[in-house]
Amino acid sequence: MTNPFDNQDGIFHVLINDEGQHCIWPTFVKVPAGWEVIHREDTRKACVDYIDEHWVDMRPNSLIKAMDDYEKNRPKESLTKEDLTKKKKKSPNGSKKPSNGAIN
Repeated sequence: MTNPFDNQDGIFHVLINDEGQHCIWPTFVKVPAGWEVIHREDTRKACVDYIDEHWVDMRPNSLIKAMDDYEKNRPKESLTKEDLTKKKKKSPNGSKKPSNGAIN
């Protein structure tokens, strides 16, 4: 028996859950609890194309919200991505000038 999700000639829906995750779903299979149809009865390719166009951020909605909340509420003294980038550019001894290996 072949997997109905792989049927290139099948007719599918695109489903979405509360976390914003998408999937293709064969039309003859009952939609599971927690999922809803957002694109109805189309070819497998059309459904995959729909997902590619609309599901551009793979993070679950709860993670997106948590990260946004953190950024809004993070203390001012917390390191930012720019701070981390600047630190990487410094030499191992902490100065901005590259170390020549000499002992002072």
